[in-house]
Amino acid sequence: MNQERVDGRLRFVRSLHLTSCQMDAEEVLRCLDETPIAIVIGSSTAGTFNTQVTALTALNLLGRLFRHLCICVPPNVLVDERLPFVQGQLDCALLQFATRVSPK
Repeated sequence: MNQERVDGRLRFVRSLHLTSCQMDAEEVLRCLDETPIAIVIGSSTAGTFNTQVTALTALNLLGRLFRHLCICVPPNVLVDERLPFVQGQLDCALLQFATRVSPK
């Protein structure tokens, strides 16, 4: 079976035109599976609309490629009411959103 059909992340990686990269598909997937990615939201801007949109966008994009995301959010920050798809405490909302875009 075509490996790109099994794991759509390979389509994205191939589209980057990594001409100097000699990694095969299995090695690329291993790196995507094992590399931890940290998203840290500072306490001084955590409550702002722009920061929350940026965090959601980062989760949406990075969660589709990488399997290990660590999201650091200050406690007791509420989601900006103007944001669709998320509500309540920011930390819980980001975790739920991450689960939707990358359920594995």
